[in-house]
Amino acid sequence: MQNINAESKDEILRPHFGALVHSKPKCVDLDKVFTSKIMNRFLTDSIINAALFIIGIIVLIRLRNYFRAVLLALTLPGPTAYPLIGNALTVTNSEKLNYLGKNLYRLYGPIVRTWVSLVPFFFILDPTHLQIILSNGRLTKKNMLYTLLHNFIGEGLITNNGGKWKLHRKLIQPYFHINVLENFVSVFVETSDVLVKNLSKVDVVNVTSYINNWVLDTLHRGVLGIPMTDEDFRNSPFRKGEVLVPYRISRPWMLLDFIFKFTKSSVDEKKQRTNLHEFTKKVLDSRRERGPTPSANFISLLDMFITIADSEPKFTDQDIINEICTFMLAGQDSVGAATAFAYIFLQNMRTFKQKYTKSKLKYSKKIQEKLL
Repeated sequence: MQNINAESKDEILRPHFGALVHSKPKCVDLDKVFTSKIMNRFLTDSIINAALFIIGIIVLIRLRNYFRAVLLALTLPGPTAYPLIGNALTVTNSEKLNYLGKNLYRLYGPIVRTWVSLVPFFFILDPTHLQIILSNGRLTKKNMLYTLLHNFIGEGLITNNGGKWKLHRKLIQPYFHINVLENFVSVFVETSDVLVKNLSKVDVVNVTSYINNWVLDTLHRGVLGIPMTDEDFRNSPFRKGEVLVPYRISRPWMLLDFIFKFTKSSVDEKKQRTNLHEFTKKVLDSRRERGPTPSANFISLLDMFITIADSEPKFTDQDIINEICTFMLAGQDSVGAATAFAYIFLQNMRTFKQKYTKSKLKYSKKIQEKLL
């Protein structure tokens, strides 16, 4: 056997491509490898922790008002709330709603908290508190519940936010000056006379249906500029509309649009909106073809909006439709409820009824003099 010298022990035979490969193993520094792994792990953890910290700060900033509202809600009295759903089921219980409506202030005081799932809501019952809130120009941003109305009535003054809301308010507000509003007194008198005649024919009555017809007739004349016929009372889309906000509140998962849009209720709501907007568009087109209102004693709200659109290109026909639907639907709800409650309280409180009768007679004379 051929002897192998010491030098060749560190080598193997040269391959045919000429590379020399050493067979001597290299020493590995385990301490350096371990330290390197620890440093890499520490660096990775530091990056993850920093990212989570930054995300947490962003979430806190974006939701700071929510957390402030939650902390405030935890300090205020209110009806018993259940886990996850809060007081959502209350809106489906008419007896409980009636009881709370009559006794909320007595039970819980001037500021009451409720919960819709994990979202707190507050009822302000003291007029002085309401005056402070409503007179604050910074508190104009609508909460999440108003966005639920977009599919129903569109984006009008009640549901809108931001620059569009500011522009529309700036354009519309001059038409709500007291001198302009007196333009509607004649409409109020005519429709109120009809209401009084209808009520005088009955002894005991559920006043709600009579009030709703009166409000709808008043809005048709004052907002759209068209009187209602018997067919309109039966078929007006503003009479058939149904607000689905209570339905969605009683089912908190329906507050999520990506769930609600796959339901039959969402389809029905969009169909309602289509009917309302098509009806309003038809009235708008008819009004434009007809030209200016022939009566100099009365100008409808639709006429006023057309005047705005003619002078302001940013106020489009779609904006007119959105605002008309807003005034028609919001007017029915607020004016109808307020008038019905006023009638009930006046009937139950004789002292106030006598004072009201005297003031009504005095004011009626002034109206008649103005109309004449």
